Amino acid sequence: NNAATAIAVCRAVEENMPLIEKMITVTGEGIKNPLNVYVKIGTKMSDIIAKIGGYAENLKEIFFIAGGPMTGKSVFSDEMIVNRCLSSVVVMPKAIREINPACMGCGKCCEACPVFLSPIQIKEAFDANDLESMKALKANLCMACGLCSYVCPSRIELTDVVCKAKAEVLKKR
Repeated sequence: NNAATAIAVCRAVEENMPLIEKMITVTGEGIKNPLNVYVKIGTKMSDIIAKIGGYAENLKEIFFIAGGPMTGKSVFSDEMIVNRCLSSVVVMPKAIREINPACMGCGKCCEACPVFLSPIQIKEAFDANDLESMKALKANLCMACGLCSYVCPSRIELTDVVCKAKAEVLKKR
């Protein structure tokens, strides 16, 4: 995927050295000093953030996007562990909403989905705990690209819910 991957493969083949550390990007509005850091696999994100200067000031709540803004997954704790797949973490202030966002029915999530799913309908089926509807809507085909959440004008976290629905469908097979 990048130069670090090529180096890791070379070290594994030529030196019989397993992947024990990697370069990750820690960035976002919630970080004082965004940096690329070389860390050992298994390190807690809270330890990394403390070492690079900590969080930005005046943050009430934060969330993390593990893996980048487009295809990453929302994480709500800094207790996540660096693994071999993690390339970046975006730390963002969490917008506090007075009410839960409601779907406007615009259909942008459906238009954006590269697998032609209906993320909002899958979310509704998941919220209703309706496994049969989740199966019928093919939640198991979601590739977790994040486009549905990205294009949603109501800022509904569709990707997380659809991934949870996918896990439910696959678990009940």
